[in-house]
Amino acid sequence: MARAGRPPGKDLGPLSAAVAAAVRTLREEAGLTRLEMAQRLGIRTVRLTSMEQHETIISVSRLGDMALALGISPSRILVEAERILEGQPEP
Repeated sequence: MARAGRPPGKDLGPLSAAVAAAVRTLREEAGLTRLEMAQRLGIRTVRLTSMEQHETIISVSRLGDMALALGISPSRILVEAERILEGQPEP
């Protein structure tokens, strides 16, 4: 059975996984719990968990909302995702 938000048999891909990991990393670096982040986004914690665990695709619009909630630019999330993809240590 397909998970919510994921089309049956559809691989979300490495970039999508790296974005999900970047959001989680940056949220943790900001000292926010999932509950606090979810409240800032106006969504349920289970939905945020699903996005951070790469079970649901993070849309471009949601990426912008997440950046705003974290007080950073959307490009900062993408830079972190690229770092994750390349396996680079944090600066």
